[in-house]
Amino acid sequence: MCGPPKTDRVLTLCQTGNTQFPMPTVTIKLSQAEHTRLKADAARRRTSKSAVLREAYAAASGSSDKGSFYERAKHLIGVASGPGDLSTNPKYMTGYGKSRHS
Repeated sequence: MCGPPKTDRVLTLCQTGNTQFPMPTVTIKLSQAEHTRLKADAARRRTSKSAVLREAYAAASGSSDKGSFYERAKHLIGVASGPGDLSTNPKYMTGYGKSRHS
């Protein structure tokens, strides 16, 4: 709750619940077992049940941040064979751009 600013504080933090910015509230129904697992997961992560649900929804809907292109493609690095200096050695540029059929 907001109250009068205290003299020892420069800024007063006003919040309702545990979010500092307005978010729409959504109600869901869970079985007792699902709710127990949700509470345990939130406690294990030391976060709120809402944060766990937001993260799970983002992952399931495909809208979560999946990292940089490098992070997503690093498993492909080194799978092809060829010279290691293909992009930097000028000798590989001989004939580049010319038709093979002329």
